[in-house]
Amino acid sequence: PKCPHESLRSHPLTFPSLPPPPSTYTVPYLTDVKGFSGDAVAKDIFPVSIYASLFFYLIAGPASKRMGLKTFVLCGAACRLWTRMILLWGTSLGAMRLMQVVYAAGTSADAILMAYAYAIVGGEETNERGIGMNVHSSEGRRYRTVTGALSASHLGSYMLAALFGQVAFDSGASYEALFYVSFVS
Repeated sequence: PKCPHESLRSHPLTFPSLPPPPSTYTVPYLTDVKGFSGDAVAKDIFPVSIYASLFFYLIAGPASKRMGLKTFVLCGAACRLWTRMILLWGTSLGAMRLMQVVYAAGTSADAILMAYAYAIVGGEETNERGIGMNVHSSEGRRYRTVTGALSASHLGSYMLAALFGQVAFDSGASYEALFYVSFVS
């Protein structure tokens, strides 16, 4: 590749394809639109993601090795989409708990995304014992550049989604409309 970013141009899955759900509005959405009590959200829905995250983060490495990095990242993107779908069309407590499990599965792919970027950029440079990467090598510099670009892209998409969501909300958009926009985008 001519520049460090070119190696990822052919892999659009490495860039966050969907902005995050309007997280700031999740609690009011669940209480005002979906009709759950604040107590149910705090005690019955959100804690599910903590335990599910623990599980998915523990299995992310072995699962991605077995499935392949690209497939695992694809599954993570699909889980992010399913999260939005369940938020929009799920109505029961069980559906919202499932949404938290699917969200946790999707976020576990974020860590694997960096491993996928590493694999695309050129792999590992090792010493005679097969240990370590020389961070001063061209591969090490490309990896730092690509992961920096990925992180900036990811954080930038969160920032822009929050900004546009706040502007839309201040302009009169409903919570439900914000979640539909998040899903469509």
